[in-house]
Amino acid sequence: MEYRLTWIVGRFAGNLDVYRQAFHDAAGEYNEAAAMARGELLSTISFTFVGPGQRAAADDNVRMCHYFVLVAEDSWDAPPASFRAEYKLALACQSDPKLPLREAVAMFRKPSDEDEADERLTKFRAALDPGVRQFDFSDVAEFKAQVAELFAAWMESAE
Repeated sequence: MEYRLTWIVGRFAGNLDVYRQAFHDAAGEYNEAAAMARGELLSTISFTFVGPGQRAAADDNVRMCHYFVLVAEDSWDAPPASFRAEYKLALACQSDPKLPLREAVAMFRKPSDEDEADERLTKFRAALDPGVRQFDFSDVAEFKAQVAELFAAWMESAE
């Protein structure tokens, strides 16, 4: 059976490995529960650090995806300079009618202590494009539920 693929790129900035796994798990669960029966398949790609030798591949992944999810934590581990390039590229791709990117969203892990929030990331959040939906999550369960809802909404809108 052939499946219609929907590509989602997740850019994880910070110490978020358990969230990255939850991102992929949510996609697999959605595929099993709903997508495959309809001849669709949600395919997720994610990355953390993008080194100089990986920039072209990361950029190509953003250009080919249908949805882009920036996931960052409010801490010094995730300075905005480390993920700003992919975010800006995703917005440019979303604005280009020749490219498949339909929506870019930003998700932020809430710090356990408000004093831990990094000022640079706070400024970045304030400067996000007004059209970019933002989500906040506290733990893996909340994050996974939010991405599962996004995946389902995106797949429903693609019909």
